[in-house]
Amino acid sequence: QGKAAILQTLGNYWPSFGRLSHDLLAVLGNDGDFMLEALNHYTRLDGTEVTLRAVAITSRNPDGTVTSVRVYSDTAPLFAPAH
Repeated sequence: QGKAAILQTLGNYWPSFGRLSHDLLAVLGNDGDFMLEALNHYTRLDGTEVTLRAVAITSRNPDGTVTSVRVYSDTAPLFAPAH
């Protein structure tokens, strides 16, 4: 929770793979609360590619400031040993 914690988490996460791109599948909701469904295409550090489905739910206050982002995705395949 909080900006420092988010920056620390992302600072540890981003270097754990080589590349990430997104295919947006659906956006549902309104300006204050919305859900995004996507396919996330990762290139692992060993060069193999993994595609994972993800959902992000975002809430904003009346000023438009993001108050909450909840991301749901099973990232275990990203970090599993390559076959």
